[in-house]
Amino acid sequence: MNFRTESFLGWFYPKARPTQVEPSYRDRQEKKRKNSTIVLSVPKAGRTWHRLTLGHYLAMKSGSPDTDALKLHTLCDRLALPRIGYSHGGTAFGEGLPTAHPFMASPELLRGKRVLCLIRDPRDIIVSAFHDARDRRKRWSLGLAEFIRDDIAGIEKILVAYARW
Repeated sequence: MNFRTESFLGWFYPKARPTQVEPSYRDRQEKKRKNSTIVLSVPKAGRTWHRLTLGHYLAMKSGSPDTDALKLHTLCDRLALPRIGYSHGGTAFGEGLPTAHPFMASPELLRGKRVLCLIRDPRDIIVSAFHDARDRRKRWSLGLAEFIRDDIAGIEKILVAYARW
């Protein structure tokens, strides 16, 4: 079965609309404003690895069990450190935001924050995202070339996000 971008949006992102952002997106962004440090990344750039590695280190320093490694806010509070938040900044495929959307990689989230931007070679990101969407999640049936050119998940979105950040 082949999908075009329109049907891809409706199936892969059932609630997403290119010109409309669901209220939960705005709510999540409001919660992230409370963090003094933001780690930005596009999907498949190593965010989970970074978060788990940092969490493991903070758990070890605070004497917490390894099972607390992903509870960064709790670990930061225990160590009296500024809170660290993670964000895809509107680049997550599940948000369904096209490249031109104003919320995609908006710098508004970053005002007054320390920012760490995780960068990975966009070619590696695209291949990883393609295999995730096609093989793991079973939500993409076209080839790699179409995925690369897709407005929601393609290479242009990654490059635009890096440029905006």
